[in-house]
Amino acid sequence: MIVLFVLMCVYFVFSIVAIELRGFENLNSAFAFSIGGELCAMAIAIMMTVSILPTYKRQSGYIRIFVTLLAVGCFCLFLDTIQMLIDGREHLAIFNKITAILVFDAEILFIFFFWLYIQYALDLGGKAYQIINIVVGILFIVFLLLPWVNMFYPLYFQIGEDGSYSRVTTFWIHRSYIAAVALVVFASLFVSKVSKRNRIIIFIFMAIPLITLGAGGFRYGVSILYSSMMVSLVLIYAFLFSDNEKHLYSTNKELGIATNIQKHMLPTIFPAFPERKEFDIYASMTPAKEVGGDFYDFFLIDDTHLGLVMADVSDKGVPAALFMMASKIMVQNYSMICKSPSEILEAVNNQICSNNQEDMFVTVWLGILDLETGILRASNAGHEKPVILNKNGEFEVYKDEGGFVVGWYKGTKYKEYEIKLEKGSKVFLYTDGVPEATTIDKVQFGRPRMVETLNKFKDLSPEEIIKHMKEDIDTFVGNSVQFDDITMLCVEYKGE
Repeated sequence: MIVLFVLMCVYFVFSIVAIELRGFENLNSAFAFSIGGELCAMAIAIMMTVSILPTYKRQSGYIRIFVTLLAVGCFCLFLDTIQMLIDGREHLAIFNKITAILVFDAEILFIFFFWLYIQYALDLGGKAYQIINIVVGILFIVFLLLPWVNMFYPLYFQIGEDGSYSRVTTFWIHRSYIAAVALVVFASLFVSKVSKRNRIIIFIFMAIPLITLGAGGFRYGVSILYSSMMVSLVLIYAFLFSDNEKHLYSTNKELGIATNIQKHMLPTIFPAFPERKEFDIYASMTPAKEVGGDFYDFFLIDDTHLGLVMADVSDKGVPAALFMMASKIMVQNYSMICKSPSEILEAVNNQICSNNQEDMFVTVWLGILDLETGILRASNAGHEKPVILNKNGEFEVYKDEGGFVVGWYKGTKYKEYEIKLEKGSKVFLYTDGVPEATTIDKVQFGRPRMVETLNKFKDLSPEEIIKHMKEDIDTFVGNSVQFDDITMLCVEYKGE
């Protein structure tokens, strides 16, 4: 398992190096979107493996096959990333061909180990499955060798004279093995003696890649199959493992794992962009439980535009944390291909609504700051209103027109507005856990007190402002139990 973990880390590092060599800005938007999602999926797989490693020697084959699935999934993501980076480069045509062959082999490997994992999950056995295992094993070897025919004959794909990859009509042969294993798994769901809930979950896990591919891949021309496969593995980890605690961890250990995953999903290294002098930014999140449903994010869309996100999922705990991770990845990925905050929210809303099994939703404030002009374009999907340090040198709540939440109604439209930030202007974003922090006597901290605190420390840096805000909240609530996540972000625009 340690070797598999090292390999996953190597895949991730090599992908980053390859992107740097190729130049992210030289990729088309579909490839950039796909690669961003695949890097996030690899990072999640690595973090899950890190949480498993301390006790791997005491684990059964069940957990080891799962980690193998994670490693093979990372291998698929790595190869797909490399293939997109070298596609269309004439002098790298032979490498494109070899990489494409390895991608097909990696898919077969993933399906084979998925079949082994399903046998544990569904507790399958008997003479019939012994015969099925022999057939699956023989076909596994055959289909593992078939892609290498492409070195001499275009069985699955062909590489054009310009080095571009394209599939051929006989590509369906490769999918026949995947379809055969999938049919066996679906049939096994009806004969398995495990709980109905587990069978339904496994069915959903298999359906997620197909649904995601149909909802996003065909429409936008992006490669999201392997990323959705990794999302399925995350869900397997969160749900099926909780029903088999004797093979995994205690409840406290699981919450610790979720906390670790969520912690690494949010940017926590400050200063975040030490080389950039146009702005200063700081953020923090204090979950009410071991894991929370709030999240913040900030990222450079390009050299002159900074993306800012503050969001709050409708639930708390592990389910909200999983929903939060998916929402965060989608917002950042769509920010790279959509032109405005409203378009980003509309795209994310439509994708969440297409497969929202738990009927969860998220409130989001999303802004894009032009670092050259100071113009902040923003859109609010049912979230708390931002607080702006205005021209008069005072923090005031900016009364924007909030739209509907994300993830409830497909096709929802969102309004957009602009704020001109002067040099020295600050923007404070937060979730409702800040004004609704409550004392034992049920008195809330409130927005007026929040704005008063901001103005008391308005001349300080974003980091100091947030730390003083948290201290004031803690002093106010005293020994009262924290019922909601407290998440804050402050950015100062300094101009050129």
